[in-house]
Amino acid sequence: MNRVLICKIVFFFILCSSCSTTETKIYSLYLNDLKEYKNTQKVDAVAFIHIKAHKYLEQPYIVFKTSPYELTPSSYAKWDTYPSEIIKEQILEYLSKRGPFKEVKTTRPVITGNSYLISINLKDLSRYDTGSLSYGILALSVSLKDSAGKEIYHKEFNQREPLQDRSYLSLAKGISAALNVVLIEMTEGINSAMRGQAAK
Repeated sequence: MNRVLICKIVFFFILCSSCSTTETKIYSLYLNDLKEYKNTQKVDAVAFIHIKAHKYLEQPYIVFKTSPYELTPSSYAKWDTYPSEIIKEQILEYLSKRGPFKEVKTTRPVITGNSYLISINLKDLSRYDTGSLSYGILALSVSLKDSAGKEIYHKEFNQREPLQDRSYLSLAKGISAALNVVLIEMTEGINSAMRGQAAK
């Protein structure tokens, strides 16, 4: 009788555990397919991308906020890789196809000769909830320096995309839209800065 009771108790806890387990879901960003601009003037130079980010942006779990003071990581929803890696790879791909440089890399040797350094400071990539509204937040700064260390381009980005709801799918769509805006404006700015360099 005791053995039967024990089996029932064990079965009950197993059943409760399986019911309470939430499946982990993985989300990624999606940008429109990129095609290289035929009229982009490529300079014979290499650009190296270096990125730094807050600690919570160097782990995959999605973060949301209800105030500027508190970060809450999801326990079952995450990005397909660290947000810092997502941003770095997207910038690399975009500048490789639409930027002014002959080559763009993420490894950074000593900057010498005809080479440039693109420094990214990723400050925020999260969902922000306020009242009944939610936003996808993407905040970062971009700096372009020549081999002498002279800054020839700098821009602060703080994109806030309204979300349809508080689902992580809506967040992925909102951050994708925000990143698309950042990439376009950043690339136009860097192209303009490099044209200015060539005119000197």
